[in-house]
Amino acid sequence: MKKRLDFVVIYFWLFLLLCAGLGTLIFADREERVSESEKRMLAAFPDTSAESIFSGEFSSGFESFLSDGIFLRDSVAGASKAALGLFSAASYEDTMLLSSISMADEISGGTAAQDTAAPAEGSPAQESGGQSAAQALGSDASGDYGLYMLCPDGSEELLADVSELRVGMVADVLNEYKGVLPEDGQVFYSCIPVTSYRDVVVKSGKYTGWHENFEDAFNSLLLPGVHMVSAPNVLNDHLMDEPLFFQADHHWTPLAAYYLIERMMQMQGVPVVPYDEYDYLVSGFYNIQGLGDPMDLMYPLLPAHGNVMRRGTEGEDAPIIVYNNESYTAYLAGGNHVWTKYTTGFDTGRKALVIGDSFTTAFIPYLMPYYDEVHRADPRYYNSALNGGTVSELIAQYGIDDVYIILSYDNGIDSNMSSKTLEYLLYG
Repeated sequence: MKKRLDFVVIYFWLFLLLCAGLGTLIFADREERVSESEKRMLAAFPDTSAESIFSGEFSSGFESFLSDGIFLRDSVAGASKAALGLFSAASYEDTMLLSSISMADEISGGTAAQDTAAPAEGSPAQESGGQSAAQALGSDASGDYGLYMLCPDGSEELLADVSELRVGMVADVLNEYKGVLPEDGQVFYSCIPVTSYRDVVVKSGKYTGWHENFEDAFNSLLLPGVHMVSAPNVLNDHLMDEPLFFQADHHWTPLAAYYLIERMMQMQGVPVVPYDEYDYLVSGFYNIQGLGDPMDLMYPLLPAHGNVMRRGTEGEDAPIIVYNNESYTAYLAGGNHVWTKYTTGFDTGRKALVIGDSFTTAFIPYLMPYYDEVHRADPRYYNSALNGGTVSELIAQYGIDDVYIILSYDNGIDSNMSSKTLEYLLYG
């Protein structure tokens, strides 16, 4: 009798779990929408066409939908964070600063060990080619290269070190990108610190700025027409008294993205459109603790539009700015597509490809005046089968002239994203 009762209980719980799963599928929002707690776009229910199913797009899209489609997702996450906050004696600002300093210490001391782990079988990292620039530099010299905090007495303190060997590896990959561009094509590479790095420098009250000390050494390894542009060095003059990073999440602001583009255009001898020449809708967004920021939502200078690209064919519209979205995902609607094309309305005779993570979404709108088309590829989601080819093949197909690689520090020089993954995307 007891065994029979145990089976009844087991089947009862299995039935409840089945009902919960079906309820999620039935009642979850099937449209793409903003997660207020995560400041990103959540996946929509995938297209159910035969082409989508047989190409594998439905399978990958359905997996993303299931992970993002939890019923009352934001409410549950928000309640959890609020409950945890009740037991914290520190203010939110104190907690952010302490976690930032802890993160910086962890990065400075633990990156090399993480990155020397053996790559998984069949991964892009395992398929990497030669590393001539890396071999020329020699072995890792962590502590020499890095992001340093500037002290009032002229001394410097290390915030995050960078592997010298990794610098050489990334340089090799950037040179390979130059090789698939037209003769006058250029490659620009930049890594942007996240908000927590800024907090260590600005909120502690101990420092006057920051700088990366390896920009010249990095550029000495690059072919003509290939450039590493240090975002911290570009932003340093504005860091202490201008809003370059949001408080409500980890991203940079459009003003910071503009400063980087300004430097890149100056390097090419191209006249720069002033930041204030754009019209703006001034919005704002806030996190669960109520900490928030003003947010400039620019209007393109000329009518522009975007489309998701699949195998060379224009798909659904891809918004440039979502003006009623009070989060960082207002820029390019979060940009969570594999390949997107933005037609700018300008007639420059050139096209650009921007490769990168979510930090590209505030960058691309300010790049538009300098190109007829700006394409975007996200290496985190890249799929050659869906796109219709490798990045090198699509550069030729779409007539790309210049490539901009914009990544956060999380995916920067000491990450496989900046070397192994970028190389794999180029050739497959």
